[in-house]
Amino acid sequence: MFRVFTNKNIASNFIKTKALYYPLIKIRRIVMKKLLPFILILILGISYSCKLFDKEEPKPIDIYGCMDSTATNYNPEATLDDGSCEYDLIEIYGCMDSAATNYNPEATIDDGSCDYCKAGSAFILLSTDGGNNWEMRCLQEKIGDVSDISMVDSNNIWLCTYASTNENILNSQILHTSNGGITWEEQYSFDNSVLGQVSFEYIEMFDLNNGIALANDWNNSIPMFLKTTDGGINWIQTTTEAIGISGDIWRPVDFVDVNTGYFYESLINPQKLYKTSNSGITWEETNFDGQAHVLKFYDENIGIIVYWNKIYRTIDGGESWALVDTTERGWGSDIEFDPNDPGKVWLLSDGLYFSSDTGSTWIHCFDCTDTGFDAICYSESSLWVYNTRRYLRNIDINDCSSYIEYQLPEYSLGVLSLGSDFDVVGDVIVIPGRIY
Repeated sequence: MFRVFTNKNIASNFIKTKALYYPLIKIRRIVMKKLLPFILILILGISYSCKLFDKEEPKPIDIYGCMDSTATNYNPEATLDDGSCEYDLIEIYGCMDSAATNYNPEATIDDGSCDYCKAGSAFILLSTDGGNNWEMRCLQEKIGDVSDISMVDSNNIWLCTYASTNENILNSQILHTSNGGITWEEQYSFDNSVLGQVSFEYIEMFDLNNGIALANDWNNSIPMFLKTTDGGINWIQTTTEAIGISGDIWRPVDFVDVNTGYFYESLINPQKLYKTSNSGITWEETNFDGQAHVLKFYDENIGIIVYWNKIYRTIDGGESWALVDTTERGWGSDIEFDPNDPGKVWLLSDGLYFSSDTGSTWIHCFDCTDTGFDAICYSESSLWVYNTRRYLRNIDINDCSSYIEYQLPEYSLGVLSLGSDFDVVGDVIVIPGRIY
């Protein structure tokens, strides 16, 4: 069904609508005119508030100054230390004489407390910077001459002594320091007024607990080997068999660990080379039929023996020996292996020699007949040679003819007589001796 709108109807509706619409428009205009300013203010206010909330926090400003609260110019507000801290000068009283035994390198005022090694005292020379600077540290006055020394680290040092007839000292001792030679304690002693002639000749500490020492009982031809497993608190004698003694302090004996060692004896003919696998409780003869001035083993199997113009080598623990060199080189003083390569070995005799093939061939590094070097020490890729006439050389291991030589210090209050051995660990060097 369709509804027909007539013009009359449309006109009637339009009139009714217009009558209602125009008043509304008028009212809206009035409202807008009155409210528009307030609406604009409201919109601007809201927009500004949003900007305030959205605004980033200001970055903190770095304040430079001293941040050490102990400094006199400490700035508690500083955020970056600029290295400007200043301190009140603290006077340190102490001995300022480097030749004194109680020298204090930090002292600023000498308080007259300096103490010095007296004539007859044993001592160690100690360097902690690779031979550039030296300190003298006294041992007890009444100890014998030092025959051997073994250092595990810069604090823990062991040494052994033999009776000194010049100083009327009869005891032979093992001494230990745990503070770099400032104080010493006796760990073992032979009283020669009771036992006769007993002298320590060799000591080797493999770590802070395990070590071997040798004392010669000259009257009974017994090598008195001792073993410790507790840092020397207890030393237990292991050898009681009369198989001869060490004829040249530490040179005819070498232990590669606390159990395995080799010993070339003297006083009993024919002289023999012995081997132990149980710290010296029992010894077995090896098949070595030559003579020896000095011996050195890389491990249980590989070893070298030197006697005048003869160099012998074993690679099977002494079961067999090969004469690998017959060049005249004089008395063998010491042998040293590279601890990481048995092919590299140095020999000290009338000169320093180097072999890169475990002793088969040798090159001459330099002559030392005029200086008479006594011992070699290898430590952390650094080779050192030393003699009792106050020379110490740091050898270039890549070119053994090149070296840096250090002159050992004199002592204004006496003559220093240096021992026949020394030890090196890193930059720390220790040399024993006595003042006359």
